[in-house]
Amino acid sequence: MAMIASNESAPRFRVGDWVVFRYSGQSLVGQVVEEPPPPGVTPHRFYRVSLDPSEPYAFEIAAALEAGFSPEGSLRPTELQFKDEELQPAVLPDKADVCSYLKRDLVAILKSNLVPNRPSPQVWITFAAGQTWRLTHTFTPRRGLVGGATVPFSALHADKVLTTKKQEVIDFLASFGLTSADAEDVLHTVGLSPPDT
Repeated sequence: MAMIASNESAPRFRVGDWVVFRYSGQSLVGQVVEEPPPPGVTPHRFYRVSLDPSEPYAFEIAAALEAGFSPEGSLRPTELQFKDEELQPAVLPDKADVCSYLKRDLVAILKSNLVPNRPSPQVWITFAAGQTWRLTHTFTPRRGLVGGATVPFSALHADKVLTTKKQEVIDFLASFGLTSADAEDVLHTVGLSPPDT
């Protein structure tokens, strides 16, 4: 029996990896949720890639698709296949992108922990469904890119950060890779209540 080269047996991506692919003229991003079986188990190897956990489907990504293979009838209409070379690692957002997102949406994140006697949520920043250029936040660990800290409890008043919660919010912002200066810049944009003197 012929031996399979080690580079053929190692999958290019792992579960949890973020990948980019072209579809309908757009660059879309998804997360690998299932690796292909080892070579020889099936004639074709596929990665299952999810655009968004709220979507009722996943894209099937071919990872060693034979030339001329036609998937007609083998997939549901909501699934697509791409050749391995069409699947690339996603570039994670830089700190400037994360800061911009938090300046715009920190209040929405903090509003997730205003009700007493409920478990305090943890939050991560991630890609918006299918889009490499837009960020959002998630409470699902496996979907997160950066973060994971518990949202400070009752840290808002009139959509401003309570001055008494300022340090707690700065510590929370550090979980997204922000420095103290970055966090202060975010808070300056969002505002404090009452204003810090």
